Amino acid sequence: MTGRLHQVRRHLKHINHPVIGDANYGKGAINREMRERWGLNRLALHARSLSLTHPETGEDIVFTSPVPPDLDEPLRRMGLCP
Repeated sequence: MTGRLHQVRRHLKHINHPVIGDANYGKGAINREMRERWGLNRLALHARSLSLTHPETGEDIVFTSPVPPDLDEPLRRMGLCP
């Protein structure tokens, strides 16, 4: 709704640090290598945990989400996930 869906990804591309697996703003050669070598067939972007302070109550709120299997398995192959 804000038009900022790709903003972080565009900024990362601009400073030559694209997100791996990003078909729109990434580097094709790197994405192909990650797909062929590690089986990574998606955008390698996930927030396992987000925290914030509630603006009215001041309560600390933490949201967690497990790493999806299609990202978890390639990360395990790379030795980046236990």
